[in-house]
Amino acid sequence: LEWTVSRYVYNTALSNSLSKAAASSDNYDVVPAASPSLRRSVIKAAQDNRRGATSRNSLTDNSPAAGEGLSKEVIDGVEKYVFLLGWPRSGHSIVGSLLNAHPDMVISNEYNIRQKHGSLQAKRSFFNALYERSIPSNNSDLTTDVKGYTLDIAGSWQGRFHQLQVIGDKMGGPSSAMTSEKYESTYKTLTELLGGVPISIVTVVRNPYDVISTMALYSQFELEWKVKLLATGKISKTNKAHIKAKLLDSTIKNFFRCADKVKRYCITDGNGGGGGVGSTTTESSCIIVHNIDLVQDTRETVKKLCAFLGVECYEFYLQQCQEKVFSELSKSRKLVKWSQEQINEVERKMKDYHFLDRYSFHGDS
Repeated sequence: LEWTVSRYVYNTALSNSLSKAAASSDNYDVVPAASPSLRRSVIKAAQDNRRGATSRNSLTDNSPAAGEGLSKEVIDGVEKYVFLLGWPRSGHSIVGSLLNAHPDMVISNEYNIRQKHGSLQAKRSFFNALYERSIPSNNSDLTTDVKGYTLDIAGSWQGRFHQLQVIGDKMGGPSSAMTSEKYESTYKTLTELLGGVPISIVTVVRNPYDVISTMALYSQFELEWKVKLLATGKISKTNKAHIKAKLLDSTIKNFFRCADKVKRYCITDGNGGGGGVGSTTTESSCIIVHNIDLVQDTRETVKKLCAFLGVECYEFYLQQCQEKVFSELSKSRKLVKWSQEQINEVERKMKDYHFLDRYSFHGDS
């Protein structure tokens, strides 16, 4: 009996100590050593409590009723405009979806300002258009099931907001097709429209060999569909693995044209932060997000994005992001027949771009 009482007192004291350590940090390695089962139960309780704390605070939904649009007060409270700039098939869609799930951000999916900027006359109509396209039920791109995966996040703040601090658009694919003149024209119109709201750019980077392979595959799919597969709607696996050399060559050129834009308009310190955007703006900033980092350490990558955009990184939001992101990236380069000359060409060209220096054809990333 004496031993049992002593053990109970010891475990209670240890549990309290563990709980304090777990509750005060996101890094649960600071929790003192204990029996594995006790340590696991205490950490789980601390995590549940921290998630529940935000839920109990029950953030107020301040989004407008259907048909009302954003109020002048809400629009005037926006602190930053963000758009996702870069290559197609790089991860911009999932990053845009994650940002749109934040209580204080509204990120439209493919509003495509480069085509519509000529008709935009007022900040309010522009912001309302972005907001409407951020609502999953209004945008089939967010709810379309592609191989069992959609961009909408159940239970998140997509299409709603608590305090609208950041608004923007995901335009990764279309932005790669912009000429420099078109980009400058769009950017000039955007800065005038925003009336002093600073602009931030998020660029998502994936292994160039995978991006080029996927871009080539999709180009081949479209070609096969139009020429041979219109009736059946099927694409042969044989054709997938044998992309014509000329198609791959042209895709390599397109990839590095876009890399030139990123290098020109998203100048960073090499570590994914700081810098400026474009020759026509002095109040812009850019962050480069590597897709492999998002997969391997979702929480830290999302925290950096939140810090960059100046919004609070809620615990429940981090949990939703972690549950949404794939556990691994596909290696599309294995689906395409690359010649050694093509591999060497991409490797040689990558040396001109610091944000690509971590990648190789045979690497894991």
